[in-house]
Parts: sequence; structure tokens; C-alpha cells
Amino acid sequence: MITPISDDLDSRVRAAAMSWLRQRCTAANPVIRRDELLRFQFEGRTLPLIDNRLGIRKPRGMVAALSILTTYTSDSARAQYDDTVGPDSILRYKFQGDPRHYTNTSLRKALELQVPLLWFYGIQQSLYLPFFPVWIVAIEPELSQVAVVLDEAQRHLELDRPISLVERHYAERITKQRLHQPIFRQRVIEAYQTRCAICHLRHRSLLDAAHIEPFSPGFAEL
Repeated sequence: MITPISDDLDSRVRAAAMSWLRQRCTAANPVIRRDELLRFQFEGRTLPLIDNRLGIRKPRGMVAALSILTTYTSDSARAQYDDTVGPDSILRYKFQGDPRHYTNTSLRKALELQVPLLWFYGIQQSLYLPFFPVWIVAIEPELSQVAVVLDEAQRHLELDRPISLVERHYAERITKQRLHQPIFRQRVIEAYQTRCAICHLRHRSLLDAAHIEPFSPGFAEL
């Protein structure tokens, strides 16, 4: 018989996972390997932070999802689930298969309970950049997806109405600064094997990545 995880234990799992990630993923080494995520230790037992087969992780006994994962794909390949940014500049994460599947139901529960999640974004095969805490702020069943925010100030957005221009600009800035730019930086650094393309410096914390030209009209303003 499975003993359900209590609300207190659920919050301890999330707090422990985030505390471990803050210590493990530093400015000098912000990425984490798949095998490390599968070996996470919680109170003397192994509790994987990602699912070995699925993109949504809901540990047995927990009610709501603990983490979501975006698989790495090369520029020439298309992801199995096309996670996107909506016209309101809020991130979307796709359901996996049948919307009634327990993993998708666990995303709905995360919204209902307003619990924070972990998001692991693939930058190479089996190598991820973690984002946490993130929150689900809306379910969009007609598109088989949920809306996800990276900032606590956005937790109470009501996406069933048009968001204001100020809210959209803020969401766009957060998405660029906290998601797109870190992902771009890490993918470039990993592609160049943590070595500067000009001077061959190998000190990761001193390296950065940049487009030769701005990739969007407003990029230079950030």
C-alpha cells in the first residue's frame, strides 16, 4: 500500500530539491546532468527529479507535478512537444499525449494548489539548465498546454482576459532575461567546449555569448 505524501512532506520535497539545485548549479557551473537528476537524495532515499520516460515528473504519492522537462533538439530537428512563447509573452508547456493522463492532471493540480515547480531545459543531450521556482498560471485545454511563469510577481496573472501592455512588456523582458539568454549562453559555451573562440580562455564564469547582430529589434535595450 502506498502512503500518500502529506502537504508538509510535499513542501519539504520541493524545498529540498530547490536547495540542492541552488548549491549544485552555481554561476561557474549552472548546468546539470541527467544522471544527477535521477540520483537526487531526499531524506535517505533516491527520489528522481525527472521522469525516465516522460517530460512531466510526478513522484508516486504526490498529488501535483514536481518538475517539467524540455528535451534538447538541434536547430534542424523539431521537438516532440513544441513548447512556445504565446502572443502575451508568457511561456507555454505542452501536455503529453492524452490530456487525461495522470501527468497532465498533475499539472492541473499544481495550478490548483499554487505550488512551485522545477523546469529543466535541455541544452545538449542529457544536459540541462534548471529554472526554479516556476508556476503554472493557466490551463489551455483547447491547445493542450499550460501557461508557465518564471517570476513570482506574475503568479496571479489572469490569462482569461487580455493582459495589459505593461504586463506583456514585463513578461517579454522576463522571458528574454531569465530563459532565452541563459539558454543561448549555455548552448554556445557547451558547443565551444567551455573555451573562448577568440582567446581560448577556459574559465566558464568569465565567458559569455552574444549574437554578432541583435536577434530582435528590442534586444539591445535589455
